This record gives sequence, structure tokens and C-alpha cells, in this order.
Amino acid sequence: MPIQRLLKWMLAAALIVAAGFVTIGLFLPDRLQVQHQIQIKAPPARVFEQLAGLTDFDQWSPWGQMDPAMHYQRSGPEQGVGARIQWRSSNPSIGSGSQQIEALEAPRWLRMQMSFEGRKSQIQTLYTLTPEAEATRLIWEDQVDFKGDFIGRYFGLVLRGALGNLQERGLAQLKNVLEGADLGDN
Repeated sequence: MPIQRLLKWMLAAALIVAAGFVTIGLFLPDRLQVQHQIQIKAPPARVFEQLAGLTDFDQWSPWGQMDPAMHYQRSGPEQGVGARIQWRSSNPSIGSGSQQIEALEAPRWLRMQMSFEGRKSQIQTLYTLTPEAEATRLIWEDQVDFKGDFIGRYFGLVLRGALGNLQERGLAQLKNVLEGADLGDN
């Protein structure tokens, strides 16, 4: 009898943990929004051209520095709506995925859709450019919709910090590229 009683307690504990996991998951946000900004000493048209032309994406992308051996493949137009870049990385924190320009209004804003192989959720990226005297205020905003995925919602707890760090690094690298600084000085 003591073994049966122990098994019942273990089963009850497992059910309580599972119920707690689901209940907490219900209250976690289904959407995540992360935003960072920077001032770049370049006109909005020049900043916009860099963002809308994915040909130089690897020069400022934060993922490129995480895996210099990453393989890129571009498709669609060179610039603007439909321009697409796919990447493959052996680094598990980067993985493989794609990013495509979905909509834009030159030189004010640009929206991209990013997806990763093996993941349901996608990241929608919005770049907003505002002229400021001799410079441009660039806001990089990422939005993730977990679509009711409990695991995704838990993943969002960690993703906020990771996306924020990537945005900050990407913005700093883009600033260096556009202002003519040597990227080796970082």
C-alpha cells in the first residue's frame, strides 16, 4: 500500500504542476513588443536606403556578428517591397529563417516580417525614421504574436531581453556604417 499511496501523491503533484503551468500561461501576454531608438547623423533618405536594400544587411545586422560564417541568400527585388533575405546558421541561437519587406513609405517607415524555421510565431519589425536637424531618429520596434502558444508565451519572458540586446547592437552597427566609422572600433 505505501507504494500505491506514493504513486498517487506523485500523480497528484504532477497534475497540480501541469495545471499551474497552463494557468500561468493563460495570464502571460500573447504579444510582445520591444523598441529601441538611436540618432544617426545622416539624412532619412540615406538611412531608409540602407534599410530598404537588404544587400548590405550583413554589414549591420546583429546576427551577422554572432555568426560570421552565416550563409545569406537574397531574392525578390534589390530594394523595397518583396525584397527578401534568407539565412542559415549552424549557431543554434540564430538558426535559419527569413526576413522580407512587406510595406514601406519612403523615407518615413518600413515594415518587415521575420520568421524562423521550426517556430510558429513570427516577428514583425517596424523601422520608423524621423528627421532631426542634420540627423535621423531611427526607432526599431519588434512585435511578436505568440498566437495562443503557451510555450511561446513562456519563451517571451526571455525573448524581451534578447531582442532588446539585438536591437541595440544592430542600431549601433547601423549608425557606424552610415556615419562612416570603422566597425572594428566597437
